Amino acid sequence: MKIFKRSIINFLKGLKYIFTPIGILSLSIIIGFSIAIPNIINSVMSMVNQVSVIVQGYQVDWDTVSGNFYAYLMSLDYSQPEVLIQNFTNSDYLFETLKTILGQIFPTMEADALVIKEIIQQTITDILFNIMLIFVWFVIGIVAGYIVVRLEIKGELAHHSVWKFILSLLIDSVLTILVFYLAVEAFSAFKSLGFLFLVLLIIAHLALTLLESYLFYGKGRIPFKKAFSFKNIVFLLIANALLVAAGIGFILLINLLGWIVITVIMAISIFEVDHSVIMANAQSYVVYLAGDDLANTVVKQRKKEAKAAKKAEKAQKKAEAQ
Repeated sequence: MKIFKRSIINFLKGLKYIFTPIGILSLSIIIGFSIAIPNIINSVMSMVNQVSVIVQGYQVDWDTVSGNFYAYLMSLDYSQPEVLIQNFTNSDYLFETLKTILGQIFPTMEADALVIKEIIQQTITDILFNIMLIFVWFVIGIVAGYIVVRLEIKGELAHHSVWKFILSLLIDSVLTILVFYLAVEAFSAFKSLGFLFLVLLIIAHLALTLLESYLFYGKGRIPFKKAFSFKNIVFLLIANALLVAAGIGFILLINLLGWIVITVIMAISIFEVDHSVIMANAQSYVVYLAGDDLANTVVKQRKKEAKAAKKAEKAQKKAEAQ
């Protein structure tokens, strides 16, 4: 039962680190956009300049140009960002959009001219590259946020050396990926029995996590059976299931606000904190047992020494009396 209580307490302690992944991911997104947006603007300006050289009789009025692009951006439906992402990563959509805007700027432009097509295609290549750059920075923010918050949470819940943290992170990552892969295969192969197979995989994963925790933090300090038992695995499973449910509940509450961007950032951050706590629960419990056993041993040793000292004092007084 102790492992269950400590797991719930660990989650409450871990919530204070929620702003770490939020800050890192937000900063990463800002960096991505601050690099990509100026590049896209320069690419579009270069496209307009090149087309203006080809189309005779027009002087580029940048107020008109910016007005056309601004009007287009304002006409988009930002309530469905997933649709925007799908459109802006579609080269055919970008081609038709840029061709239409250029047609408004240069009414006599021959949009089907090969050279203009090539100019538009080059601009599309630049836009897609910079969108990919934003995505790369987004992924960097997720990974960096997870590593930092996991380091913070494990530092508080299960004190460790750097090499143990790195090795534990690698082992846990491999186990998580393996469980995910096997779960997908199980659902595709066994259909209705896939869920049962998933539960068995999670139990096996928790058992391996407890075993890893004992080898790292409890070996030689506490009995193996005290840390690794079926009862501990079951209580750990129940506690982790509750933590996952709590995380999903928080995400659903935030989603009620209707701000999808904030919901995505918060969902990723809550998942990272939730997963970090779940991965640290077994280690935290073993560290607690090892510390508890060590404290009990020290207390027993001190009592034994005090008893021996009292016995020696009595013997000395008896010898002096004789």
